[in-house]
Amino acid sequence: MPKYRARIRLYLASSLYLIMLTSGCNGSNIRENSPAPTDKEGAKPVQTRPLPETQREFCEIVTRYAQECSAAELYRANPIKLAKIQQEGLAALTRVAAGKDQTLDAWVGTVNEIGTTAQTGHGTLKVTLPCGVALTTSNSEDPKSVNSSCPLEPQTKTYDEAANLETGQSVIISGKFVSSSGYGFSELNTPEATDCHIDRFEFLFMFTSFR
Repeated sequence: MPKYRARIRLYLASSLYLIMLTSGCNGSNIRENSPAPTDKEGAKPVQTRPLPETQREFCEIVTRYAQECSAAELYRANPIKLAKIQQEGLAALTRVAAGKDQTLDAWVGTVNEIGTTAQTGHGTLKVTLPCGVALTTSNSEDPKSVNSSCPLEPQTKTYDEAANLETGQSVIISGKFVSSSGYGFSELNTPEATDCHIDRFEFLFMFTSFR
């Protein structure tokens, strides 16, 4: 009997040692020493920070009208109802964040696309907000186009800042919406009147800084 008791004590001691070894010397969970999560392999760590008040209000409106749109589609609302949801959603966003002189500062998003125009090398960029809306430059090189000033111009501070960005990276941006419609926004690709999923829209944006 004493021999079996000795074996049991040895087994328990070995098990306790293995538990301490896998948990760290001080008994803390090994995950506490794991590297910070990243947006993608080799990219900068994900930064979590509260949204600025204007962006929070903007995204709350987007989410609310996107949910209303989904419910209307589920119950097979007629096209006029869907168009009305889109119109009311864009009008609400305009009151919060659009306007020729309204600069938006320190908005938080994720870089989705980085490129250049084919002929001049102007920078093109798309940043997605947490609510799904994308802010994007155009790729127009036509000086007569209302959107021709959207691409990032070479040899500027904004162009130099964009050169250090990576796809999938969290980014803090400043700038303003490009306005050429009654709602104070311009879409990269004009949606159909009955497309009330404003959370999928891509708005043209004049970026002024990245950090």
